[in-house]
Amino acid sequence: MVRILSPHLQVKIREMRNQGLIISAIAETLKLTRITVSKNAKKKKIIRQRYVTHKLGRGKVLTAAVIRKARKTQNVNHFRYARELTNAIGLNCSKRTSENLMHRLGMIFTKRKVKPYLSDTNQKKRKDFAERHLRDDELWRRTIFTDEKRFCLDGPDG
Repeated sequence: MVRILSPHLQVKIREMRNQGLIISAIAETLKLTRITVSKNAKKKKIIRQRYVTHKLGRGKVLTAAVIRKARKTQNVNHFRYARELTNAIGLNCSKRTSENLMHRLGMIFTKRKVKPYLSDTNQKKRKDFAERHLRDDELWRRTIFTDEKRFCLDGPDG
């Protein structure tokens, strides 16, 4: 696609062409490519550039204002989780976006540890097992604890 030139340059190309200059000479004097000069010399009317006043596409969630607000909030409160920070500043975004925000602010976030679910019956059984085995001193005298580590004394395969 050919570059759209300013109206001033387009008029200048047409004037030089009407004076009888060849396209390569015009391109050399104006420091443009020959294709750009030839395409603009053939056009009848001046094409004006259209400037995009706003960016196209979806807007960013993490604007400069949001980052400033997060930095202020972070200085007052020290958050451990990404969700805590987004709730504190009132930001509606995904978990990954809030983690990116924390990373950008230099914070170290941790993932919440999930504890295994223990039902009431399992808790009771574990407690009974521990109490039963704590009382039995004879059992612990007979038990030999090993770390089950195999040491190779003779060589790589032992």
